[in-house]
Amino acid sequence: MSLCVIGGLGYVGLVTSACLAELGHVVTVVDVDSDRLSLVRAGQIPFHEPGLRELVERGLTSGRLRLASSLEEGLQDARIVFIAVATPARPDGETDLSQVIAAGEELARRLERRTIIAIKSTVPLGTHRAVQRVLDAHGRVAGRDYDLVAVPEFLREGHAVHDFLHPTRIVIGAADPEVRREIRALFARLEAPVLETSFEQALVIKYASNAFLAMRVSFANELAGLCDAAGVDVAEVIRGMGYDARIGHAYLAPGIGFGGPCLEKDLRSLIRVAETAGYEPGFLRAVLEKNDHQIRQVVRRATEALNFDLYQRTIAVLGLAFKPGTSDVRNSLAVRILFRLQRQGALIRAHDPLANHEARSTFTGLAVFDDPYETAEGSHLVLVLNGCEEFRRLDLELPRSVDDPRGSNDNNAAGTLNLLIAAAGAGVRRFVYASSSSIYGDAPSLPKREDQVPAPISPYAAAKLAGEHYCRVFAKTYGLSTAALRYFNVFGPLQDPRSQYAAVIPKFIAWTLEGHPLEIHGDGLQSRDFTYVDNVVSANLLAAEGSDLDGEAMNIACGDRLTLLEVADVIEGLVGRTAERRHTAPRRGDVRHTLADISKARARLRYEPVVGFKEGMKRTVAFFASQPAASSSSGG
Repeated sequence: MSLCVIGGLGYVGLVTSACLAELGHVVTVVDVDSDRLSLVRAGQIPFHEPGLRELVERGLTSGRLRLASSLEEGLQDARIVFIAVATPARPDGETDLSQVIAAGEELARRLERRTIIAIKSTVPLGTHRAVQRVLDAHGRVAGRDYDLVAVPEFLREGHAVHDFLHPTRIVIGAADPEVRREIRALFARLEAPVLETSFEQALVIKYASNAFLAMRVSFANELAGLCDAAGVDVAEVIRGMGYDARIGHAYLAPGIGFGGPCLEKDLRSLIRVAETAGYEPGFLRAVLEKNDHQIRQVVRRATEALNFDLYQRTIAVLGLAFKPGTSDVRNSLAVRILFRLQRQGALIRAHDPLANHEARSTFTGLAVFDDPYETAEGSHLVLVLNGCEEFRRLDLELPRSVDDPRGSNDNNAAGTLNLLIAAAGAGVRRFVYASSSSIYGDAPSLPKREDQVPAPISPYAAAKLAGEHYCRVFAKTYGLSTAALRYFNVFGPLQDPRSQYAAVIPKFIAWTLEGHPLEIHGDGLQSRDFTYVDNVVSANLLAAEGSDLDGEAMNIACGDRLTLLEVADVIEGLVGRTAERRHTAPRRGDVRHTLADISKARARLRYEPVVGFKEGMKRTVAFFASQPAASSSSGG
C-alpha cells in the first residue's frame, strides 16, 4: 500500500515510516526540515534509536522509503496519510496543536481523492473535531473526501523499532468499518491484539497508559522516600513486590522522576481534559506534584552535600537525556535540575554518552564533555541523573592520591606524627611505617632506588613522604628506632573491589568473573611492580625484628613489572574467560611506571619475595572465584 507520513523525520514519524516500509509498504516521508532531509539522504539519523538506521537504509535502497519536502509529492499515490508532527505542551498545560492544524490545512488544499487521514501524533480529546472543521472549511466532506482515524503510538524511546514491530496492542480509533479494515491491513504482518474503538476512546487509551506509567514512577519515588526514612532498602522492597504478577517490575525504579516528551506532557494534558470536563483530577495532580517534588529533592540533596553553598562550586552532571538509551533532551528532568543548580551559582560540567550533540545544540553555554572522567575532573560533587549502563561501570572515585588532600595529610602525615609521639612516650622498641612507592613520582629512571630524589605528584604521595621525614626526625631526635617500607602496588585476597581504595587487580578479577568489561585508564601500557600481600607481611616482621634501622627507607616489591594489559591477560588465563576492554581517560595523579630495586631490603632485612606474582595471582583469583558473588564497584 502507498502511504504518506507528514512530519516523517521527527521521532515518531521516522520510526513509523521506516517500520511501515520494512513491512512492505511504499512510504513517502514529507518534512519541511531541509537539514534533516539532507542528513537522512546521506544515511544519517537525526537522533539515537537502535536499529533505525539500518531500517532507513534498507527502505531507501529498496525504494520503499522515499523522501520529499512537499506534500504534493507525498500525496501522489497515497491512500493513507499519517500525521506524525510534534504536539508539545504549552505553558498552561494545553497541547499545542498548531502543527496538526497546519497539516490539516495543507491536506485540505491538496487532497485529490478520498484519503484516510490517520492521526499518529498524541493529541487531546476534541482534536478530530478541530481537524474536521479545518477540512470542512475548505469544502472537504467527511466520508467523501476523507476519513479520520486515530492510531496512537506506544513506542518507548530506545526501544521504538522493537516496539513497533513487536507491539503489545494496536489501537484503531474510527467509526467506519471499512476504514478500520484498511488500517488493520497495514499491520497484518504484526502479531498483536487489535482494538477497534472510537476516535476519542483511542486517544484516552494513549493518555491513560502514559498517566499510569507516570503514576508507577511517582509511587516508586514515594516508596523510596518512605524506606529511606525508615531505614529500609527500597530496592529489596520493590524486588519483592514485583514478583506479584499483578504488579510486575517495570517502571518501579526510584530516580529523579519522569520527564521526556511523553509522560509528563500527556499527564498534564489529561489533567486539562478532566478540568475542561468539570472533573477534579486530584489523584493525577498528586502524581504530578510528586514528580516536581523529586526535582526539588535532588537540588536540596546536592545543596546539602556542599554545605548549602553552591556559589562557584563545580558540579559534574552525568546524564542529560530524559532516560538512558536515547539522545532526547526534551523536557529532561536532568536538564531542569542542572539549570536550578546554575541559578544558585554552581558551575556545571555535563556529559551524556548519547545526548551530548543534542545538548550542545539546544543549550548554548552549557559546558559539555565527551568523556565522563574529564567531566568529573575537578568537581566538588558528581550527580548521576539517569540510569545509563555506562555510568554503572564508571569508577567515579578519583584515585585516593588525589581525591582528598586534607584526608591524605591527616592520615599519613599528621596521623603518623601522632602515632610517633605515642610510640616514643610508651617506649616502643621499633616503629615500622607503611610508606608508598608513590613518593618517587613519575621520574623516568627505573628501577627506583632509595637514594633517588623523591618527586611526589599527588597529595597522598607528598603526605607519605612527610611521614617518612617524621620517622627520621624521631629516630635522630627522640631515639625512637624507625623504619619506612615503601610498598609497591600491593594485592591479594580480601581486597574489596567495590571500595574506593581497591587497586586494579581486584577490580579486574571481579569484572572478569562477572563478565563485565574492564575499564582501563589510559592505554593500558602503564606498568607496575606488583607485590603480593604475604611479601608485605614478611617484610614487616623482618623490619620489626631487624637492628640498626634508624629512620631508613626500603623498597618492598617483587622487582619485576607488568603492564595493565598483561595483568588482564594473566587474569583471563586463570579465570578461563575473556573480557571486553574499554579504555578511558588517564587519571590525575597516576604514575606511569613503577619498578623497584629491592637490593637494599635484601641486604638490610634479608628480604626476599616469598610469593611471586604468578603464584599470588593464582591465590587471589581462587579466592574471588570461591566467593558467592564477585561484586565489583560500578566503575573502573
